[in-house]
Amino acid sequence: PFAFFGIETFRSGGGDGTVAKVGDEKITQRQLQAGYEQRYQRLQSMMGESFDPSIIQGPQFRRQVLEEMIREQVVTQYAKDSGLRGTDDAVFEYLREIPAFQADGAFSPQAYRDTLAANQRQPDAFEAQVADSIAIDQLQRGLIDSAWVAPGEIDLAYRLDHQRRRFELVTLTLDDYRESVDITDQAVRERYDNEPQRFTTPEQIKLAYLEVNQSQLAPADEPTEDMLREVYEQQKGRFTTAEARKASHILIKTDERSSSEARSLAEQARGRIVDDGEAFGEVARELSEDAGSAATGGDLDWVERGVMVPGFEDALFAMDKGAVSEPVETEFGWHLIKVEDIRAEQTKPFDDETVQQRIREIQARDAAGERFQTLTEELETLAFESVDSLGPAAEATGLQIEQTDWFARNGGAGIAANPDVLDAAFSQLVLEQGENSRLIELEPGRVVVVRVAERQPEEQKPFDDVQAQIRAELVDEAAREQALAAADRLLTSLKDVGSMQAALAAQDMDKAVVDSGMIERSDTEGREGARLDPRVVRAVFGEARRSAGSPDGAGQLTGAGGDIVVYQLTAVENPIVPEDGSEREIIANRASSVAARQEMAAWEAAIRAQTKVRVNEDVLAEQTEQSTPY
Repeated sequence: PFAFFGIETFRSGGGDGTVAKVGDEKITQRQLQAGYEQRYQRLQSMMGESFDPSIIQGPQFRRQVLEEMIREQVVTQYAKDSGLRGTDDAVFEYLREIPAFQADGAFSPQAYRDTLAANQRQPDAFEAQVADSIAIDQLQRGLIDSAWVAPGEIDLAYRLDHQRRRFELVTLTLDDYRESVDITDQAVRERYDNEPQRFTTPEQIKLAYLEVNQSQLAPADEPTEDMLREVYEQQKGRFTTAEARKASHILIKTDERSSSEARSLAEQARGRIVDDGEAFGEVARELSEDAGSAATGGDLDWVERGVMVPGFEDALFAMDKGAVSEPVETEFGWHLIKVEDIRAEQTKPFDDETVQQRIREIQARDAAGERFQTLTEELETLAFESVDSLGPAAEATGLQIEQTDWFARNGGAGIAANPDVLDAAFSQLVLEQGENSRLIELEPGRVVVVRVAERQPEEQKPFDDVQAQIRAELVDEAAREQALAAADRLLTSLKDVGSMQAALAAQDMDKAVVDSGMIERSDTEGREGARLDPRVVRAVFGEARRSAGSPDGAGQLTGAGGDIVVYQLTAVENPIVPEDGSEREIIANRASSVAARQEMAAWEAAIRAQTKVRVNEDVLAEQTEQSTPY
């Protein structure tokens, strides 16, 4: 019972000041002090000799105690109004387990009376409070236990976690456009005169932080063969090379002619190939209007399912090797398709060396993921409970407090380069109030909590010291405008011609196309170990599944360093959802936990909204100024 504070929180208030009023019930200064002392003792017990009283002397800690006491009082009143109360048997079972009421390991009525007397409590009133607390605990437990996740929701959560996607991207770097930019001296001076506040030695800070990195957690115990076989069965798709077809095609567009005219041209081309014996590649070079493949005889290389638009794909995978299709219509026009070769699906066996290596990696990753989640939740809780220091969280989790170098609002090295870290570091809460930040995800499997360790104010710079900086800034702005314009043109072509290579050719742009290979949303590396920008991955997994391989699956964004990235989702592969097993159980537990927290938070918010709560800020401020009780 007593999910928030416990049986000693609401002692007799006497005639002391009222800090808050919840409905008709008061929370007095003495009651708040009791809650404060209880939390103080809990932290002291947790940290032992390393406990530093200064970490909880700030007003934020006392405010947190009050807010949780208000929550408890709101729930208590709801339970009373609903006629809920713990039974006498439940009260006795609870009391007999409290060490302070025991003698020689068993409940002692004398110890019970003596302890209550020492705390100026009457048994009847105390037992009534215990009964109320048991009712609250049962009410909350019922809400948590009633949180139910349907099998379909578990399936959906599994698919979201393990869905694989493939995309192509082109990066337009600002360096490609800087050389063509010319900035005059007058423009530099005007920028300095118009925005003097920007050209200062910026305010700088150093951050102290705690980091949990899943990849650096200690390895788990050696997995058993049964565990590895379970992973193999669940992940068999990873070890299967899908059926693929080496294809060529001839495209007759319908942009400037009717569909029937385009089909007639496609039929004539087929007659030249099938009836007259002309080579498919030669006819493709002559007639195909696909800018990306016509010059190579219509060659599309190896094609797997999910890459091409449905009509094209259905025809391709229904054909035999060497066959030339009848005209096939898609949104791009009419196609003739030839199957040059067929590569059958193949699955590597469990004992394959590469399979063994990969399933061990997956098993280790999943085990590390569970440890990461536990440690992350502990860090988040402790950092919130002791907002004025990272010490308690460091001591409890065994993490080392690390520190950044000096950096300004535009970022620095290490974690200071992360946009979310910068947002938190220069927020009102962290920078001005000196509190710990919320939990920040740097990337999947890596989180930090930060606080400001040192701070330096800004100073004005002379023009001679900043003119080079201003010139570079103006160059970057102009280069970015050109890069964005080029990205817009590339996107337009991509939506016209359907493929990245063809769009580049249409824009006469010599740029490398990066193929991610099939990845999950948590992956940070793509094909051949290529590093993936998390922002691009999030954008790609934000696209509709049905947009794969179509213009709707294309987009652009600003990537690392301000470069412009144009991407296109090319394929989506849903996993086979396991009907049972440890991996499904993990997903189910996680989904149930999230649902339970959401239902509890929503319920508490709803009943609080129905309860009149008033905080006496003057009384709270007066008590906050008092020294710590120990």
